[in-house]
Amino acid sequence: MSKVQIYDTPEEMWEQLGQEVCDTNLRTRETLDDLYEKAMLEYKEKSGFNGRFLEAQQKKSQRTILSPAKVHLPKSEQEKFNRQYRDLGKGLELTILVSLFTVGNEYIFGEGNRGELPNSFDEGSEYDNIASLAQGVKEELSKVTYFGIRFTPAFYTTREEVPLIPEEISNNPEGFLRHFTEDAKKDSALPAEVKELFFEGLRDLVYCKDKIRGLTDQECAEFERLYNPNTP
Repeated sequence: MSKVQIYDTPEEMWEQLGQEVCDTNLRTRETLDDLYEKAMLEYKEKSGFNGRFLEAQQKKSQRTILSPAKVHLPKSEQEKFNRQYRDLGKGLELTILVSLFTVGNEYIFGEGNRGELPNSFDEGSEYDNIASLAQGVKEELSKVTYFGIRFTPAFYTTREEVPLIPEEISNNPEGFLRHFTEDAKKDSALPAEVKELFFEGLRDLVYCKDKIRGLTDQECAEFERLYNPNTP
């Protein structure tokens, strides 16, 4: 069962969950790095890459002979390595922190790992309801692969509610637009029609009153039910 953990703020989430996840993921990454290094040395030797690389250097009469262990594989060789060792990380597990929230009337999910994962998912898509959000999360997480590692989601949301547009802008939208427009007009690289479309979108944005908020208890329960339809 994939429960949605609820926190008051993102900071509280990081203190109670995020840092522990980050530390555990780091240890797993270090284990994978060791496995990768050993596998790479093995591949270079067994595939004949070492011999070919050294022979190529000798033919060029290079004064300094590089060790094959210290160079990256060419793209074609790397692809062969990736296929041959595609299950290198089998048995290991990494946790993806998945943030669930809304902007206005749209549901969105994002990653909260602060970039410490070797692979992640596309985020930023907007969904009309919890059902499409749950399906979207499933589809994106199913695409996350990396050398056979198991990626396990940890869902969370926060009770914090903040305006999409900072108060210093929403309190004086015309002043912001005027200042921004004056600066942008000095950029002669942008065509006039592009600037016009950009300013039109910017005007709509600065007057936006939408807020970013986490899911309610009811929405969390609905997400859990739809994400895990076979769980009693």
